[in-house]
Amino acid sequence: MPLLYHMQNSIIGLILIMIMLHYVLGRGGKRQAHDSLFVNMIFSALVLLVLKMCMELLSGRVFLGSHTMYAILVSGLFVVSPLPGFFYFLYIDQLDKRWEKVPFHFGLLAGIPIAINFMFVLISLSNGMLFSLGANNIYTRGNYYFLFVACNIGYIVGGQIYLLFHRFVQGKKTNVPLFVVPHFLIIATIIQVNVEGMEIVLIAFTLSLLILFLHTQNTKANRDYLTSLYNRSVGEEYLNYLFSHTGKKDTIIGGMLMDINFFKDVNDQYGHEMGDRSLRSFAQLLRENFSRSWMICRYGGDEFLLLREMACAEGMDEALLKFKEGLEAFNALDIFPFMLEVSVGKGVVQDGHTHDPATFLKMLDENMYLNKRNYYTRHDVSILSDISP
Repeated sequence: MPLLYHMQNSIIGLILIMIMLHYVLGRGGKRQAHDSLFVNMIFSALVLLVLKMCMELLSGRVFLGSHTMYAILVSGLFVVSPLPGFFYFLYIDQLDKRWEKVPFHFGLLAGIPIAINFMFVLISLSNGMLFSLGANNIYTRGNYYFLFVACNIGYIVGGQIYLLFHRFVQGKKTNVPLFVVPHFLIIATIIQVNVEGMEIVLIAFTLSLLILFLHTQNTKANRDYLTSLYNRSVGEEYLNYLFSHTGKKDTIIGGMLMDINFFKDVNDQYGHEMGDRSLRSFAQLLRENFSRSWMICRYGGDEFLLLREMACAEGMDEALLKFKEGLEAFNALDIFPFMLEVSVGKGVVQDGHTHDPATFLKMLDENMYLNKRNYYTRHDVSILSDISP
């Protein structure tokens, strides 16, 4: 294929890479482990694109020192190629570990294929195991080129297996794009291996990074960092949507505002780390006991807002009863040295919406405060003890 074909793919890839680097590096401050690994993926893709561009410029051109330069470029390309997959594999492993560093022994074990590939590259310079270099600076694949491909694809497949284990064996939530996007790269690799002169793996990897980057940005903008629930802005946006798009008389807007009781005492007595753990557990209970038809968001601190369009108000009472049964079962496990208990303010709006969103939220807050006051009265505790200064 003509030089322009290869160069335009590399140039497009470089532009996309530079855009991502601009936003990622421009944030400043300390990055979480998986964010650093994502940056490493971007940089490794950048290096590969630059090496590939330089190879294309030298391919078929002979001048003093060109053969040595071409050998260095080809060797560098084969050495660096497994790195994006390596960083992707570590990235998958670190997603739920936030600030933890990659364990040294795990990183060392994961790097074994890279070390083996490096030795194969050195051997290939003399016997053409993975590739051979022609006198006119054009490289051809060696008889064992499939080992190089297996090294690259192995990391991607390993990441997919880990995701499947994470989701179906450990029962944890996994983002769909992390399942789907790597398949584009696998398909592109299969096509490039079987179609002579086809160069689409690098651009496919760059586009995969872009999709993951956009998905990550969207998730961070809409989700609460600690609980992974929707944040307050999304909840209020959804409430405004309900009021503007459900004006029928037979349509009911149901809402609940929940507040964890004695949460300030949990933070004061057991520390904020324990408080964060209890918030994550509470959020998981909400996900497990309320159907997907409910919008669930962290409204602020230890407050959670739940909204739903429904046909009858009884549906909200049934959902709340199921949640309280789930909460009671959780407390019976004695996971925490305290009980997770909640005050709930609930309410409905129907018949043409006699309320507006702000008034509806105020009603939920007042009902929640009334429920909390009754709870604290039964426990002979001042409600002010649960209000942070």
